Amino acid sequence: MGLISAAIRVVPATADQDRALRIAHAECDIIVLADGAGGMTGGREAAERVLRHDFRAATGPTECAAELSRLDQQIHDDDACGETTSVVVIVREEKVFGASIGDSGAWALTSDAIVDLTQHQRRKPLLGSGAAEATAFGPFSFNDRILVASDGLLKYAPRDLLRRIGLGSDLELAADALVAAARLPGGTLQDDVALVLLEPQRSR
Repeated sequence: MGLISAAIRVVPATADQDRALRIAHAECDIIVLADGAGGMTGGREAAERVLRHDFRAATGPTECAAELSRLDQQIHDDDACGETTSVVVIVREEKVFGASIGDSGAWALTSDAIVDLTQHQRRKPLLGSGAAEATAFGPFSFNDRILVASDGLLKYAPRDLLRRIGLGSDLELAADALVAAARLPGGTLQDDVALVLLEPQRSR
């Protein structure tokens, strides 16, 4: 089931607050990624709340941003939750759209460039603050691979290296190599890494 193929990696470094999920429905595929804010309690719980939210009602980018705004207030009202980034990517009828908050990102990878779908997002306030402003993107034709990732990957590896690795022929091997690109020479990560690498489902 689903319109896409996806490889998911969630690799904790210290905080274990990154989360990523792909949900396949008959009418759409939904990718959700969240990076719970460090330095405060409840970041992990806030990220998990994002993954549990049902985004199927979002039939376009505006509705997707509205869902994140509603979720912002719900998380804010939950004393067990802190704050988190969030990227939601929805593939529906061969189009991709979504919304985001924070410094996690979604990039379309082409043979010669990166198109940052989340380039206009607001980094703060974060989801769960009660004052977050989600930024919508799309819809775009879903032709290329898309990398959805937390800053634990995007911040610690060169953009062009991530593009070249992300376009590797095998989706699963490319996802493993992306995690490796964020590692220090000794093999450790400087931050948790969550990523989803997706592409249109190939006919068999």
